[in-house]
Amino acid sequence: HWTIELRGDCGPGAPAPAERVVGAALDAGVLIAAGGDEASVFIAPPLNVADSEMDVILRALDRALSVADAALSERQEP
Repeated sequence: HWTIELRGDCGPGAPAPAERVVGAALDAGVLIAAGGDEASVFIAPPLNVADSEMDVILRALDRALSVADAALSERQEP
């Protein structure tokens, strides 16, 4: 499995970065889980995953991380 730790504050009442990543990945058809601390995402593809399926997972993860990164960037701009 992979665990990706995320850092940053999206502001009061805003979804945590991990929640944003999980939501964006789900929108792309990939199920990943947020850690209990909401600062990490947990990815556990099956052992028999096909290369084409891994491509889908990685593209969805890249897009999901970009969504969280954009939200954090907006928060940090003056």
